[in-house]
Amino acid sequence: MDARSVDAIVLFSGPGGVCEGLRMAGMNKVVGVEHEPDAVATARAAGHAALLEDVRELDPREVADLYGLGADGRHLLIQASPPCQGLSMAGRGAGRKDLAALAAAVESGALGDCYDERSPLTIEVLRWIAALSPSFVMLEQVPAALVVWEAIGHKLEREGYSVWTGYVQAEQYGVPQTRKRAILLASRLGPVSAPTPTHSRYYSRSPERLDPDVLPWVSMSEALGWAAPGAPKGYLFGQHDRPIAAERAERVARRKADDNGPWVPHERDEPCDCPVTLSATNPRPNSAHRTPCMPSPTLAFGHERPRWNPRETLDDGSPRWNDQSGTPVDETWPDKRPATTVAGRGLVQNPGATANRYNGSTKSRNDGVRVSVAEAGVLQSFPADYPWQGSATSQFVQVGNAVPPLMQMRLTVHLLAGVAHSQESR
Repeated sequence: MDARSVDAIVLFSGPGGVCEGLRMAGMNKVVGVEHEPDAVATARAAGHAALLEDVRELDPREVADLYGLGADGRHLLIQASPPCQGLSMAGRGAGRKDLAALAAAVESGALGDCYDERSPLTIEVLRWIAALSPSFVMLEQVPAALVVWEAIGHKLEREGYSVWTGYVQAEQYGVPQTRKRAILLASRLGPVSAPTPTHSRYYSRSPERLDPDVLPWVSMSEALGWAAPGAPKGYLFGQHDRPIAAERAERVARRKADDNGPWVPHERDEPCDCPVTLSATNPRPNSAHRTPCMPSPTLAFGHERPRWNPRETLDDGSPRWNDQSGTPVDETWPDKRPATTVAGRGLVQNPGATANRYNGSTKSRNDGVRVSVAEAGVLQSFPADYPWQGSATSQFVQVGNAVPPLMQMRLTVHLLAGVAHSQESR
């Protein structure tokens, strides 16, 4: 299905990660809803339509009518990425105590008191689905939310949707970061299957292991353009130094799409004439843009390659490496793997188990590589010039809470492709 025939409402849209991914997939009319002012300011500066509102206080039908979403025979997609802090393993996890009650509330429609006041937001999307009957639904959260997504999936199946729920790894979609997420994909118009990765998974216990018939994962150094001595280089520019079978690096699984489809992957050396897609309502003509078939975002698309060096200091003079615990670490690890999960702060934590009362590790959560806001954004697969707004603290929180745009784009393309395949088989 042509993404240009689909409109989208993005709940809990944050700084625009989902909106950016939907734009990359080819959608022109996307509206986000977010209650954090700085995140809305960022999304608007990036050219996205964003409402500064609490999703609980809006009438879904009024929002759709206001923007003409799903009108004139167009299809509607609803995407939601509710706040994850209560469910995340990085926090105290009060919301994890609410998971069973949330799953039950999907069926009963009644939810009592919760341990975490944000927990009800996890199922707020049901009200929007009931009001708008969208053709497509996409949900994203930390892994703990899968039990709730499965409950919502069962409900949607009874209402005529084809549904897939499961986990995805961000690095398998070209994001230079290991980030596991629980996903729901649903469609009224065609079958939905497990999304097909475009890149290999990173195996921490077997770093040299690579999945066949897809591109290698993208390292942190590759994404940031760091030219560390001896580092594998140029995965994103057609040079593969990693000792793997040559044909594996050459192949990208082609995905079928109709003539107007939003994304048809090209072989590495094949000429590309795919159109660059800008938002029809809020284009950023002065910003660098990629076609959807291009490889993973890095600081190099459309920009001069930066001269940042991980072994030097940040612009403010602070050292790159933070070694709070004094635990020995291989400082070349950014050359050898994707970044660890980008959190809402200016430090990418060193890989390996952080010390707690259950293990013998001495590594502190504050051991790692310091990064700028722009660098953290690139590790989330945002464009290097993405216009983050607010204080530095707010900007880092926005980056950490965002959905990686590249992952969102590729999941969207996969979801819409199910409709095209269904139409071809008729």
